[in-house]
Amino acid sequence: MATQTFTAGQVLTAAQLTTLQANSGLQHITGASFATATSVSLPNGTFSTAYDNYRLILTLTALTTDSTFTMRTRASGTDNSSVSYITAQGGPNVGSTFTYSVTNEAAAWPAGESDATVLYTLVMDIMNPQKTSITYMTGNYFYVNQARSNIFSIGGSGAVNNATSYDSLSFISNQSNSMTGKYQVYGYSIG
Repeated sequence: MATQTFTAGQVLTAAQLTTLQANSGLQHITGASFATATSVSLPNGTFSTAYDNYRLILTLTALTTDSTFTMRTRASGTDNSSVSYITAQGGPNVGSTFTYSVTNEAAAWPAGESDATVLYTLVMDIMNPQKTSITYMTGNYFYVNQARSNIFSIGGSGAVNNATSYDSLSFISNQSNSMTGKYQVYGYSIG
């Protein structure tokens, strides 16, 4: 990253402002609300060569019935459904039970489950999606039903084990249940 010291009264050039913006940490890429959707796809071109990595924050506020969720990477508007997804994740629930899962050569990343009366949040970093190498992800999801009787906090990592460049991803309700919520995506680079 280029660093520069400025003095009081100095006029900044367009190039200097562009460098400052590029080096300023998370940059908002896209965001949207959705209602009564069975799957949500980020816009084509969300992931570009402008950033190495991306942070996705997705919150569900309503579901028609209990659901499980998966995610798939996308290229040019098409989900990657090849059996190339690998994950390892785990975490505690309200009963102090540790839950875990490991997948190898799956057709999607598992992204948890939710009761219909739930508050669900997913925070995930996607590394190198635009490079023609393995795409990695790491993050966690949290949900609690409104009665506060069921709480899960699951963290984990995964990869898409192929050499494909991706520009988006999809979040899918596996039971085709209706979801309402919102998402935000931020881009960032490392050194």
